[in-house]
Amino acid sequence: MRANLDHLLSGATAFVNKDGRTQVPLRFIAELLGWDVKWTQKDGSITLTKSM
Repeated sequence: MRANLDHLLSGATAFVNKDGRTQVPLRFIAELLGWDVKWTQKDGSITLTKSM
């Protein structure tokens, strides 16, 4: 992926699903923007928080 003309490695790639929707690596993008990402495996939820 690219951010501000720099190549960054995300470990995942964006793709278009069968419905024509683009799927992107949420953790990579959220952390790039300064958000904290918490994954809860038990219920499959994702929590994004940002310190102000």
